[in-house]
Amino acid sequence: MRGDALTVEDRDGILRCIREKLSGRAIAARLGRDASVISREIARNGGRANYRVHAAQERFEALKSWPKQRKLESDRRLHDLFAEKLLDDLSPQQVSGRLLAEFPMTGDCV
Repeated sequence: MRGDALTVEDRDGILRCIREKLSGRAIAARLGRDASVISREIARNGGRANYRVHAAQERFEALKSWPKQRKLESDRRLHDLFAEKLLDDLSPQQVSGRLLAEFPMTGDCV
């Protein structure tokens, strides 16, 4: 099974399979995708009755490009603390674990 994002061609294949009245599992098998990926794609883009390739692709592109700033980029104090702990010869995983313990409110975004 492929793990990369669905392409316009994949979405077009989904629409063709919907028109052939294939099941979600059959669509997934034809496209070499996991059935849950196909199920979610159809559900979040109008269902079988209203699935549209270009609308689904546009939605994907809009969500994909949504700017998400990382916590260490937005919080200079946290960034400096993380860097200081790295200088103490701790691995990034060790630093992250320590920060989770010390700062449980900010740790999930490290």
